[in-house]
Parts: sequence; structure tokens; C-alpha cells
Amino acid sequence: GNGSNVITNKGKIAVTTYSQASVWVETEDNDDEHRSTYDETLVAGIRTGSGHDTIINRGTISATSLIATKKTSLVGIDTGAGHDLVALHTDSEVHGKILLGEGDDTLELNGITTVTGGADAGAGIDTLSMTGPGEVTGSGALSGFEQVIKSGAGTFKLPALATASWLELQDGSLQVAGDYQFGSESVFYTWLNRDGSSGQFAVTGSATVNGALDAERGLGPYPVGITNY
Repeated sequence: GNGSNVITNKGKIAVTTYSQASVWVETEDNDDEHRSTYDETLVAGIRTGSGHDTIINRGTISATSLIATKKTSLVGIDTGAGHDLVALHTDSEVHGKILLGEGDDTLELNGITTVTGGADAGAGIDTLSMTGPGEVTGSGALSGFEQVIKSGAGTFKLPALATASWLELQDGSLQVAGDYQFGSESVFYTWLNRDGSSGQFAVTGSATVNGALDAERGLGPYPVGITNY
């Protein structure tokens, strides 16, 4: 319901919906086809109302529809409106979409997690935060995040990432499968050390560079002529 809810899952939450009505029909090419109806918007593993909610997942959350022999993932987590936090920890799984709704929301990723339906941050100033080495497995892009921040040593891998206004590497590196598009107003913030090490953003496809680059000077000193900076 509404209010500031705190939900921690350390086990397994599984929700399955069955079709409201179904029938086998014969199509024009004489093939049998199974048709059914259901309202997927009513189905979610965890759904909260308006309010500043916190959801911490250390287990498995799934929401699926079962129509004949076909199984489809629906909405795993829906936080509704408000300034919400969803934290996914190592070995956690969300089978279904993550919908953060209206408000300034944060999705925290720690370690290796599974998200099969992607995430939609919704309206607001939303943040995708990643700590240390890790990886998100599964299909679907993480979209609608204005701020993307990677902290902690090591490489964090994402299956896809939509354009962000602010992409910040505080430590380590971030790798995205496929292509990435920097927006014309995007800022890429990273760091550079004297030994050449730096915060690295890598894509397995192609990257279109736009916007601004802000590189912070890391460990020095930096010799310029006879002067160290």
C-alpha cells in the first residue's frame, strides 16, 4: 500500500497468473492456435504504492503468466510513485521487469545478479548505482536513468544501457554489451592517474561520442618539465 515500505527478500517469491479465458482456434492456414486473455498489469512479484519505498532482494522474485504451454515473464518489481530504492545483491534474481515509477529513484546493483526483463526508471531524476566487480545477466536494457555511477574497484558488466545524462566512473571500469549512445548534453566523468590507469568505459559494439568529458586527476605527481603537479 501507500507509505514508506521496507521489504527484504531472502527467499523466493513466485507469482503465476493463468489466462482468464482461452480457446484453441483453427487459423486460415489450418494450424491450431491457442489464444487467451489476461491482464499482465495486475501481476507483479512485489508491488508497492505511492511512498518512499525500499526493496532489498537477496533471493529470487518472479512473476510469470502461463498460457497453455507458454510461460512469459511479467513484472518482477513495481515500486509505484515516490522516491524509491531497489537494491539487488549478489546472486539475487528478478524474473520480470523492474518498474520504478514516478519519482527520483535508485537501482543499486551489487555483485552478479539476474534481471530477465530489464528495468524502466520512469519519470524523475533516477540513478543507477553499481559497486565493485559484478554483472547483470539476462535480457533487456536498463533505461530511463539520468545518472549512472560506478564505484569500487573491478569491472561491472551490463547487458545493455540506455543513454544517461551523467555517466560517472568513481573507480574501476564499466562494460556494456552492444552499442552505447552519448547524448548531446551528456557528461562522462572519469579519472586518470600518473601511471596511465584510468576509469574505463567499454562497449562490445560501437559508441557514439557526444557531450562533455570531465577527467579528474588521480594519483600524482605529474611532472611537467622540472615541476611536479
